[in-house]
Amino acid sequence: MNRSALARRSALGGALAALVLAALLPVTLAGRQVPPAEAPKPAEAAPQAPAPEPARARTVILLRHAEKEAVGEVADPDLSGAGRERAARLAEWLAPSGPTALFATEYLRTKATLAPLAQALKLEVQSVPGRDPAQLVQRLEALPEGSVAVVAGHSNTVPELVKRLGGQASAMPEDVYDRVYVLTIPPPELRSRLAVTTLLLSSRR
Repeated sequence: MNRSALARRSALGGALAALVLAALLPVTLAGRQVPPAEAPKPAEAAPQAPAPEPARARTVILLRHAEKEAVGEVADPDLSGAGRERAARLAEWLAPSGPTALFATEYLRTKATLAPLAQALKLEVQSVPGRDPAQLVQRLEALPEGSVAVVAGHSNTVPELVKRLGGQASAMPEDVYDRVYVLTIPPPELRSRLAVTTLLLSSRR
């Protein structure tokens, strides 16, 4: 066999040896067995943060105090018998709505109107000056999302409060005690798209 044939055979043998060695797994390196390289694992997806809960509206229920005693020139009369009966009915009527905060002016008749409801819910009636509606609005706006507040005011303060909160109300006659305004107030970030909803109810039975 001439030299060129030997060279070709040697080259073919070397190539075949390289293929065989490449196919042998695991291979031996420096007297030590080395496992084949593992295929890269797919990257695990990063855990996703939970979706934020949707913002919830606040509900404000506004009503006039129940009937008061006719006692002449008394500056701060209490409720009459009819007024106490109305207050008890209001408690039965409003308790299922789940109020979380109660507000009344500094007068006996507004506090007494919410007293049965406060007792049923074990809540304190928070006093706010009747002549400072801005303070009450500020406190209502500061309530947590999803709150349900009940406000007892007067014939000349309830309509104004409704309007200050973005609702709609007309003047309340002096002899009317059964109007109940229910306002649904969207979260601040949605005010540009959603209006305050006003629902006018009657507490008569």
